[in-house]
Amino acid sequence: MPTQAQAEFAVRQLRPDWKAEAVESAESYLDFGGFSRQGLIEQLTSDAGDGYTQAQAEFAVDQVGL
Repeated sequence: MPTQAQAEFAVRQLRPDWKAEAVESAESYLDFGGFSRQGLIEQLTSDAGDGYTQAQAEFAVDQVGL
């Protein structure tokens, strides 16, 4: 099993676009039901949800039109 440091190194090497990932998550949540802007931001930033940053979540909801 890889160590925490090895896993973090691997993710950094992938250079994920977290804003794009947040938009995809927001679109997916909207497919399952209605969310208010604030509700979707809370879902995207929640530890029980996706754990995106506030800025990433706000970008995502802007992109999906909320």
